[in-house]
Amino acid sequence: MTRLLVLFLLTSSLTITVNGQDSHSYDSLIRKYISLQDYENGIILAKRGLAVEPDNKELNKDLVLCYYFQNNFDKAIDLLVKLINKNIADDQCFQVAGEIYKLQNLPKDAEIIFQKGILRYPNNGPMYNEIANLLWEQKNENAISYWEKGIEMDPNYSKNYFNAAGYYSFKKNWLRTILYAEIFVNLESFSDKTNEVKELLLNAYKYMLIKRESDLIGEYKSKFSEFFIKNLFTQKEINDTIINTDELIKIRTRFILNWFDKNTSPFPYKLFDYHLELLQNGLFEAYNQWLFGASDNLAVFHLWKQRHSVEYDEFIHLQKSRLFKIPTNQYYQ
Repeated sequence: MTRLLVLFLLTSSLTITVNGQDSHSYDSLIRKYISLQDYENGIILAKRGLAVEPDNKELNKDLVLCYYFQNNFDKAIDLLVKLINKNIADDQCFQVAGEIYKLQNLPKDAEIIFQKGILRYPNNGPMYNEIANLLWEQKNENAISYWEKGIEMDPNYSKNYFNAAGYYSFKKNWLRTILYAEIFVNLESFSDKTNEVKELLLNAYKYMLIKRESDLIGEYKSKFSEFFIKNLFTQKEINDTIINTDELIKIRTRFILNWFDKNTSPFPYKLFDYHLELLQNGLFEAYNQWLFGASDNLAVFHLWKQRHSVEYDEFIHLQKSRLFKIPTNQYYQ
């Protein structure tokens, strides 16, 4: 809920304008009161503005926020339901309504409101993630269908990748674990979950690469998966190989070169485009060390960084400064 509330607070300016009586002036001042935790004055001002513009979306959301921070969930949800029924609720209103139902221990009501939100805003990744989380808490396997749909419809929302990667690791679906884990660490390169997912990714490669190609192709029946597996397993005989960072760098380098050989890949994929860019700029080894090194062997990783500090620092600067963004037409499930 904290992320949503911060997002709310950032959607409009905190500049205080008191000379006029327009809705923006009210909105700005209310947000200031909220930031100061003065919710009573925020409520008074929101109601004053709504007396003039009862259907003003931002002022209604301001009032919801004040009620929420006061833990007055009943008033907050009553107002949100009115906004939804009047068809003036935006996607954030649906998200907050669902979150309040969860806090009230009403998961079915939360699921219903998220479903309504998705019907109105089908590209909203957070709501797919919320429904999936609700289902997974109830041990409902249909959760993965919502994480997948969220990835398809909103491919740059990271939480669906995080949860789908964890689900697929639990289910021993190593191919989907590999793809979603690596996309997640590029969308959230330096978050508190990044190192956890890097370890998940390394283990997925280790488990996948000890299997036989024919068995894997039988497990994953999509054309994209078949193309991925055949390309991965043509790099070398790997069944008896110890999989470590150095070996993964070799395998993944050959994989990318082969993937783009003579433009034969029928599947455009942003993650692999990035791999190729790193190879062309001499940073693919540093990227893979950052990805696998610490989880594989921390001492060896530190030694590598000492010997390749310029290369590693250049990669870290690139990773921090770039925006990894996935096109909407690259979903292959």
